[in-house]
Amino acid sequence: MITTVPITVTGGQLSVNAAIRGGLQVELLDAEGNVWPGFERENSVAMAGDALEHTVSWLGEASLARLVGQPVSLRFYLKAGDLYSFELR
Repeated sequence: MITTVPITVTGGQLSVNAAIRGGLQVELLDAEGNVWPGFERENSVAMAGDALEHTVSWLGEASLARLVGQPVSLRFYLKAGDLYSFELR
């Protein structure tokens, strides 16, 4: 598990550069460390494989657009793999 410092959401999409063998899920936390509703780990669509740009998505939430301008921390749950970078756009 890796949690970032707060980052201001500037766009509607989160992508990651990762080599994922076991699975990767992401949840978003607000400024107080609470999980944003709809962006829980349980709703995160699990990713696998090796790609320069995996698009992160959540069940029922196709976009981060409603969080633009909000500070969020990203919490990555990675099982057997390497996370190289992420981008909010």
